[in-house]
Amino acid sequence: MGYPAEPYRIKTVEAIRRPDVSRRRELLEEASYNTFLLPQEAVFVDLVHFRGLHAMSDRQWAGMLRGDEAYAGSRNFYHILEQVERIFGKSWAVPVHRGRGALNLLAHGYLSGETPLVAGPLTELERFHLTRFGAALTSVPWDISPDGKVHIHRDAIKLPEKGVLYWRMVSEAAAFLPSDLDDLRFLLTRAREDGLKTVLNVSSALLAYGPDVLRDVFDLADILIFNAREDGLVHTGGLVMGNAEEDYLTFRTFVVVFEGLHTYGGLAGRDMEALARGLAEAAEGHAFRHHQAVLRTLRDRLREAGLPLSPHQGVWGVSLSPRELVPVLNPDTAVFTLLAGLYLLSGVRAGRLGKELWLALPLRRYTADHLDYVVLALEALRDHVPLLPDLELLNVPRRGFETEEARLVPTRPFLPRLEEEVLDLGNIPPYRIKHVEIAVQKSRERREEAIREAGYNTFLLKSEDVYIDLLTDSGTSAQSAEQWRALIGTPESWNYARAFDLFREAVEEVFGMPYVVPTHQGRAAEHILSQTLIRPGQFVINNMYFTTTREHQERAGGVFVDLIRPEAHDPTNPHPFKGDLDLDAVKRFIEEKGPENIAYICLEMNVNMAGGQPVSLAATRKLAEIARSYDIPLIFDATRSAENAYFIQQREPGQEGRPVREILRELMSYADGLTFSAKKDVLVNIGGFAALRDERLYRRMLRFMRYFEGESANGGLAARDLVAMAVGMREMVEDQYIRSRVEQTRRLGQALLDAGVPIVVPVGGHAVYLDAKRFLPHLEQKVFPAQRLAAEIYVESGVRTMERGTVSAGRDPETGDHRYPKLELVRVTLPRRVYTASHMDVVVEGILGVWERRESIPGLRMVYEPPTLRFFTARFESL
Repeated sequence: MGYPAEPYRIKTVEAIRRPDVSRRRELLEEASYNTFLLPQEAVFVDLVHFRGLHAMSDRQWAGMLRGDEAYAGSRNFYHILEQVERIFGKSWAVPVHRGRGALNLLAHGYLSGETPLVAGPLTELERFHLTRFGAALTSVPWDISPDGKVHIHRDAIKLPEKGVLYWRMVSEAAAFLPSDLDDLRFLLTRAREDGLKTVLNVSSALLAYGPDVLRDVFDLADILIFNAREDGLVHTGGLVMGNAEEDYLTFRTFVVVFEGLHTYGGLAGRDMEALARGLAEAAEGHAFRHHQAVLRTLRDRLREAGLPLSPHQGVWGVSLSPRELVPVLNPDTAVFTLLAGLYLLSGVRAGRLGKELWLALPLRRYTADHLDYVVLALEALRDHVPLLPDLELLNVPRRGFETEEARLVPTRPFLPRLEEEVLDLGNIPPYRIKHVEIAVQKSRERREEAIREAGYNTFLLKSEDVYIDLLTDSGTSAQSAEQWRALIGTPESWNYARAFDLFREAVEEVFGMPYVVPTHQGRAAEHILSQTLIRPGQFVINNMYFTTTREHQERAGGVFVDLIRPEAHDPTNPHPFKGDLDLDAVKRFIEEKGPENIAYICLEMNVNMAGGQPVSLAATRKLAEIARSYDIPLIFDATRSAENAYFIQQREPGQEGRPVREILRELMSYADGLTFSAKKDVLVNIGGFAALRDERLYRRMLRFMRYFEGESANGGLAARDLVAMAVGMREMVEDQYIRSRVEQTRRLGQALLDAGVPIVVPVGGHAVYLDAKRFLPHLEQKVFPAQRLAAEIYVESGVRTMERGTVSAGRDPETGDHRYPKLELVRVTLPRRVYTASHMDVVVEGILGVWERRESIPGLRMVYEPPTLRFFTARFESL
């Protein structure tokens, strides 16, 4: 069973790297074998805790930019009040910087002197705050029921005549298990009848129970305490809430002493707005339902692997029992031993919950691939348990601070024979999620209505109606935290001269070309190149057409010529480098037409219209020799050249094990110049460029760049976009990243092949291409089978793809007839770092749903056709 698909897309990522095993050993020794003390950057997958580590949503980050930082009366405070009334039913709220700030206010307001205090299971932190002024503590008798809930012994409850009842609904002291709601209602009702002030800590309650079943419980409490770092979906903040005016006045008195003014309480305006919007998302419940489903799947995977889960599992993670895993180790330090062994074997850091090993799962932080890696890491740990030594404490940590303070030493060498990696990283994404974009599936009825409104053209669908958007990989990548820092957080983001220098340096480092013409995107570079190099009537040799490339060549008066190798037109041919030009055909054409009549040779990397098929180093080297022998410029469309370099590494003899960065640099050495849409491999949302070796050609192109784009140091882009491109250029050639990117596409293609769905093989780098001719053999090309297939996939699953067949090919300018290409395809395009393996399961399921009813699918009639690039805006109706 796969993990459930996420109700979001990835918007921003932050890099994670696994230090090699020798470095992990050094780090472990430096941390005195307490993994809690490891530096964050040394951890690959970090499941040590969850509070404040969630990936916030696009709505929340947008709200951060609308932070009203007024000292008094911030509008963000009033937005919080609206959500407090809606969700918790309370009329007032006092913000605090964290949940412990709320405990501090409670202690000062209600627990001074000999105040009777009745409470359930308490952590050391709760006990400190609630009893620090001498409150007389009486514990409510409880245990854990067979269904994994905190059960209150009703008959044994003894309440004082006055005082305070404090109860945490999801008890950290009881392994984050939820309370039985009927028991809790009984306790709260009884306490109120006996005149006690009832205080309910509702942190994690929205996650544990769902937001729709708790209102009557909240109504039974005088005061609610909420740690927003748990299920408020934020990085910092907390709330105290209630209805009674006298309680409000009490908390207002102390909040100004310890936190801040009652309308901001130690929070920036931006954090209050993030909290307000996080509460709104919490009320929707999508993130929480997904989280619990992921935990269930993870637990199932661990059980299947034979790993010893603890009998009761809390709402924030998965607990494993060291006693069953390592019964021979010292029980006081066994969990520290396991945590150290797990890190050394895999780079995974788990947490400690009491004496159990704990996998704490922040919301929206890691993908299914990361969790599968954690399962493999735990299996490796189990296999190495007989070799693990005991750890001895070098100090005596304070109670409740063992995790932070423990210093340990092994009784004998710690896995001394472990010198090589036990686990291959495979295609594990080398990043974790920083920021997500909410994406929820619309109903089938709405999808049917939406596709009709769009004229059966997926380009005309509204993004809000799309669940998984695989229309394109152009500008849709998730940028990294480093790119965002470059966008808004560095002086270079505002300095054009410095930004251009950084950009130019990156281009020369990665591509080896000193002259750069920045443009707002790739088609602008194609336009400028075509205007510069093509004289009317000249031929341009290409390895298959791309829509905008041919458009610009023909607009400049050129004659487009396709001389790609013949295998590229056969979707079933397994040739590894179907993107190569037919070199013999190239030489014959040049001899026939004369080299003076060839404007340039255009070689596209990972040929889009052929199914994302790469070119080889060997053939490109020979092509360069041909071009130079005839003095014809060789220009690359290098848009997906990093992916092409990965295919060379994987498929071309003699290139295995060679870094992608090095292969790419050699590949580019054969070109005189290149155009590049940075919205693909470079992982940015806007931008492009041309890069050149020849200064004279550069000067000629600058003239057109100034006419159409901008100044020579910006090309019509903001300075921040130049810096973001410089960062992305270096990220795109990291081997682990490019491996995870291309392998995600391959896995999708393989899943479809295994199910018998006809696709282009080999699977390309950026997309899987469905062969509409074989998918819908009863439809002739004149009724646009690929266009109809893309529409049907959307209706079936909410997944948006795009047509790459007769509609994209356009009309013959001389005859006015449709061009009927040999390849009638639907492109299923994977944006970079945006979707997870769970999303891909939805894609496969949706395509198979259409496959099962394929014989009943009719064709389309075109009812509106624009004069150029018709696939963008043409409209159709069903036959």
